Amino acid sequence: MPTIYSSFAVFLAVVILGAGFLTAFSLQGDPEIIFNKTRYGPFDGVTVVIKYQKANSNPEKVETFTANMFTTSMSKMQKPSQEILFTETSANSDLFEAQIRLTPDLTIWSGDIVVQRDDDLIVEFKTPQDRKFTQRVDVDFYASGIVLTEPTYKVTDVARIIVIDPDENRHPDTIDTLQVRVWSTTDRGGLLVTLRETGDRTGIFEELLTFTLDEESTGTRLRVSEGDIITAKYTDKTLPAPAALSESGVETIEVEELFASANIGYLISSLERAVASEPEIVDSKGESITKFSASQQVLVQSDITNNQKKKQPFTYIVQIKDDEGATVLLSWITGELPPKESFKAAQSWIPDAQGIFSIEIFVWESVDNPTALSPVRSITIEVS
Repeated sequence: MPTIYSSFAVFLAVVILGAGFLTAFSLQGDPEIIFNKTRYGPFDGVTVVIKYQKANSNPEKVETFTANMFTTSMSKMQKPSQEILFTETSANSDLFEAQIRLTPDLTIWSGDIVVQRDDDLIVEFKTPQDRKFTQRVDVDFYASGIVLTEPTYKVTDVARIIVIDPDENRHPDTIDTLQVRVWSTTDRGGLLVTLRETGDRTGIFEELLTFTLDEESTGTRLRVSEGDIITAKYTDKTLPAPAALSESGVETIEVEELFASANIGYLISSLERAVASEPEIVDSKGESITKFSASQQVLVQSDITNNQKKKQPFTYIVQIKDDEGATVLLSWITGELPPKESFKAAQSWIPDAQGIFSIEIFVWESVDNPTALSPVRSITIEVS
């Protein structure tokens, strides 16, 4: 889980930083080359603005000029740079803009500039006086993240799974998809769920997940039981450097498995899961008695009802105190209630003295896990 949040935080930091523009230092009047992000992924769209007042020679006309764009990998392979047309954003604005699309492989994905992971994207602009100005920005894979939007869901709720991975936004004009494995404590095989991109180039993928108590898992419906943990796993195959690249250069040999989890809460409250009836005193035959004496064996009895559609382990505890508050009996039995069934629990007691006694009944998950499954029941009796 720490991996998920750390990767997600890195991605958010990139997005926040990317909201600003990366600007080259320049003297007054010199061209400024401005990228719309501080770094890009190999499938990103790039907007570059060159602010250059001297190129605005006609204040009433939208003007243009060209600049070169290339990458460090192109330079190493001695490939020529590409000439990119920059168009003034409006008449007399002094701002000239170009938009291009990056791609790691033109034979598979459309684009304008071929880039590799851990590349530098470079814009080079020459003035009429043959002065050269350059600006570069890093190209790398993004860190990704997966979340379930709520920490706890009821069986009747609808869960939302979100994966943020801009590296999977591989087709800029269509909705991309990716897959996530989802399972529960009850159904560990789970589902392979397809998430759809929220827009044609958002890099954010979502899907809704529903739950069932009785039916098999299928599609986007997961079988669960109350108290389950549900888990969603996304495998990121496009890791930033220094993870080793595959031969294709589009994925990494190393992968990172990212997880998100949530609880399936109870439809009924804890104190209604295995409810005990008011206790009664009975003899060895189970007949109710109202008068008894010291040294007479009796049973403290109560009906426990499982109100759930699943089995429920329980511990039935009887505590008896005398009129001074001293405990004269503390005993318990353990068991497991089938769904929607009742059990008559009883504990034996032989009073060794006359007096007024208070009897309390507790129903817990277990002695080690004292989660109450029923309200405390109590009666007061007199031993003659």
